[in-house]
Amino acid sequence: MAFPQISFLRIADETGAQTLARRVYDNVNAERRAHGLHTLHWNEELAGEARRHAVNMTRRQFFDHVDPQRGDLAERINESGIQWYRCSENLYRGKEIRDPAEHVIQAWLNSPEHRKNMLDFRMAETGVGVAIQPEGIVFIVQEYMYPRFPDLGFYGKTPHTPE
Repeated sequence: MAFPQISFLRIADETGAQTLARRVYDNVNAERRAHGLHTLHWNEELAGEARRHAVNMTRRQFFDHVDPQRGDLAERINESGIQWYRCSENLYRGKEIRDPAEHVIQAWLNSPEHRKNMLDFRMAETGVGVAIQPEGIVFIVQEYMYPRFPDLGFYGKTPHTPE
């Protein structure tokens, strides 16, 4: 499926994209709490990579975990200098959805692989990136990770399986 060609995202869409990213983050953490899991900490570097991947998919007309120019998630975050031990990623693309922040959570929960990523007790940090094409097509990327050198004072303790 070919995507419409775009050369930039409008300023209004950037503001909407940031708001949507925060809502997705909040909704994922609410879902994790509902399943007895710890919440994920926001990682701005990871969010920057998620935004870059969302924008690249819109600009270069692909929808995949592998960026033809930048590689898979591990390659992309290594290139950014992010120190990680475990990582995963969820992608979403939708158009004319009344509430994308709610819809994406339900879509991911209904997909075994996406659900596993979203509810992985081993993950500690996340970043969400959103790109909105002028035609209203929304791309959402959520990246999850457990850092290579976690600050256990920051987390309190390592992620654990709920009792």
